[in-house]
Amino acid sequence: MKFTIPPATLDNLMKNAGVAKPKKADVFTLAASGGRVSVEFRGETAGIVAPIRSEGAVVLIAKNFRAVLDTYKRTPELSFEGGPDGLKINNLKMPIQKWIAKPPNVS
Repeated sequence: MKFTIPPATLDNLMKNAGVAKPKKADVFTLAASGGRVSVEFRGETAGIVAPIRSEGAVVLIAKNFRAVLDTYKRTPELSFEGGPDGLKINNLKMPIQKWIAKPPNVS
């Protein structure tokens, strides 16, 4: 999974999927598939058309991801690169709960 997106856009996707104020145990899926970046949380999905360099999805602890995303509010764009070993956000490596090599396309 590889794509670049502004942090404000990703923040809006997370809010639209219901990940505004996650609890400690909440997890969500961040996916890049079919020319879209999407966030899935508790059955709700929000997506946006974006240039994807490679497809895939990661399952992350929502509270931890939100904390990291909040530190990048003033950054114009973030590069995401996910795989079985974790998620790289710019130069920061983050652990994941699960890797999905071929996520379903989200419309």
